[in-house]
Amino acid sequence: MKSGIYPDERRIIVDNYTLDLWRTCPRKFFWRIAQELSFKPSNILEVTPQTRIPLAPALAFGIAIHKALDTLHLGGLDALPQACEDFLDIFGDTEDPKGKRTPGRGVKLLKGYAKQWAAQDLQRWEILQCEARFATSLGSIPIHTPSNTTEEWEILYHGALDKIRSRRDNPTHINILDHKTTSWVTEHTMTAFTMSNQFYGYLNGLRSLLGTEPKNSSFTIDLLVMNARSDRFDRKTIHPTAPALQEWQMGIRETCRHILHAHFAEDLDEPHLAYPRYAPTRCTDYGKLCDYWDLCETVTDPTLYSTTMSAQFYVDPWDPETR
Repeated sequence: MKSGIYPDERRIIVDNYTLDLWRTCPRKFFWRIAQELSFKPSNILEVTPQTRIPLAPALAFGIAIHKALDTLHLGGLDALPQACEDFLDIFGDTEDPKGKRTPGRGVKLLKGYAKQWAAQDLQRWEILQCEARFATSLGSIPIHTPSNTTEEWEILYHGALDKIRSRRDNPTHINILDHKTTSWVTEHTMTAFTMSNQFYGYLNGLRSLLGTEPKNSSFTIDLLVMNARSDRFDRKTIHPTAPALQEWQMGIRETCRHILHAHFAEDLDEPHLAYPRYAPTRCTDYGKLCDYWDLCETVTDPTLYSTTMSAQFYVDPWDPETR
């Protein structure tokens, strides 16, 4: 399902990534979601439907770890060798210029995780589903249009749950398990994850998948930290409250209202101006320039803009299901 704005259906489809983009920098949302542009690797001259764009090492590593952990949780400790094989098959010959993510580190991380959590988890929990995709309506919002009319627009939120599981001694307790891998952590990293809109979206998706309100639900965040000396495995379980879920939903409704306001302002001579640029902070996050820096810098010069567009970007609609 492709995230974006669908005027004919009066529907906006969002996921955690698109919401994070808008909240990080509306101008980045404009380039990536509204204009459907992705940064093109410098060693690829032209992108065709047959072109295979290599994944960033961190993304490739995370996808491979997730698949391997699916195998481990479904098959038990005896499936650890197969889980390691699955990781190696997916991560393959991906090269990390920083040398942090390698095949050997992935296997080591999986074995450490199995030792830390797997036996306890397999005894306590039963896996119901892995990578369960969902789409759920968050109702509609009134939007004032340039033609001086008010339209009702539906909000559709979609995503995928890493793992849905139930307690063996209390099947009515449903838990969502999500894994995060990182090589950089501070005392506030877990706090940042627990505040993520993603997890409250998961709980909303869980209700959609189950077709009912679970009597007892929670989400557990597994943090797999690759340290230089020794790996760390942190875990935190959250029992969400009704006010927190209400705040999550209201936050998405207001964010979508802002996105649609910008969308209806795109008839400006310079439509990008409807999407504010959160400079300079977001332009230089993590000590590097944003991928869309050159587009923002050249957009007022038609010649430079055209050259930048053709040399550095390609059309790539955001559809999480194809990732």
